[in-house]
Amino acid sequence: MFDFGWAEILIIGAIALFVIGPKDIPAIAYQVGKFFRRIKYMQYALTGQFDDFMAKAEIKENPKEPKEELDHDPMDEAEADADLLEMMPLPNKETEESKEKKDDS
Repeated sequence: MFDFGWAEILIIGAIALFVIGPKDIPAIAYQVGKFFRRIKYMQYALTGQFDDFMAKAEIKENPKEPKEELDHDPMDEAEADADLLEMMPLPNKETEESKEKKDDS
C-alpha cells in the first residue's frame, strides 16, 4: 500500500524532529502506537464477530443430522481389551520379588 524506503522514513523523522521537537516525540509516538493498537483490536473484534455470524448462518442452513447408532457391542470391546492384555505381558510380582532376592544375595 505505502511504499516507503529508508530514505523517506528518515526524511519524515527529520521533519517531525524539527516541527514537534525532541521532547514531545516520545509522547506522540506513544499516542500513535496506542491509536494503531486500537485499530488492530477493532479489526480483530469485527473479524471474530463476522466469523461467529457466518458459523451460525451455516449451522442454520445445514443442520447436522443426528449421529448414527454405533454398530458394535460394548462386550466386544471388553473381549478385545482382554485379548490385548493377554498379548502384552505385564510385570509379574513374583518375578520382581525373585529379582530382589537375587540382588540381596
